[in-house]
Amino acid sequence: MPRFRWGGGVWINYGLTVWWCLDVFAVWFIPGLTQRWPRYERIRRGIFLFLGFNAAVVFAHGPSRLVGIMACTAVLVAWGRHPAQTGPRTGSGRQSVRE
Repeated sequence: MPRFRWGGGVWINYGLTVWWCLDVFAVWFIPGLTQRWPRYERIRRGIFLFLGFNAAVVFAHGPSRLVGIMACTAVLVAWGRHPAQTGPRTGSGRQSVRE
């Protein structure tokens, strides 16, 4: 990491903490929010991936950095298999098999 004195990082952390609290409130008390706004779900996933990547890869050292890279890759693969919902869910979420 480059060594420079900025001091603004703490304000970014405060902002992300406030956003996260508002996000939890919205998901708990506004049913279907992510289904109505799939772009919001993609933005939310991107922010969490950014936070996780920085914590697990950028600021990690030694073998834990490799574990962080594998974990972030696993999250990307899982999100690729289960993209953000684009419409309301119906049923139990299981796909029926037709004969």
